[in-house]
Amino acid sequence: LSERLNRLGANVTGIDASKNAIDVAIEHAKKSRLEINYKCITTSKLLNLKEKKFDLIIASEVIEHVNNRKKFLSDISKLCCSGGLVIFTTINKSFLGILFGKYFAENILKVVPRGTHDTQKFLSPSTLSKEAEQHNIILDNFVGFSPTFELKDIINKEFGNFILTSNLNINYGAAGIKI
Repeated sequence: LSERLNRLGANVTGIDASKNAIDVAIEHAKKSRLEINYKCITTSKLLNLKEKKFDLIIASEVIEHVNNRKKFLSDISKLCCSGGLVIFTTINKSFLGILFGKYFAENILKVVPRGTHDTQKFLSPSTLSKEAEQHNIILDNFVGFSPTFELKDIINKEFGNFILTSNLNINYGAAGIKI
């Protein structure tokens, strides 16, 4: 995602708490001749650096992994400038979200290591909206992501493509502004 945004002309700072993930991202960006400011850091530590605020914050497939969602949302709000755009993508805390995001991905396709997801951290769109609003993030645009499968995808133990849908029951994206 950072690379695609950079190719579109964005000045990108990509963060992750995993040093390995950042090392891989840095190496890939170098090979692609892209200038991306990658940091192995948490949102809380990034706040302490007192950098400028961001016009756009994307937390893609992150919120379902954080230990303190309230603190994470507070950090996101403080890192985003007033009127800035905030986007989340995550797994819904629904039967289908748990089935595909946890059990199918981890145990059948094995596209992520077993134990990657804690279903207690999954959240519904309404819960995310309410919790974000408590931190001055107004989410008003939701879209679903549903996987498509072909037999070859299952044989190769991978997801097929994802399609955008009004169905939020598996994965979804939420966008809104920081007020």
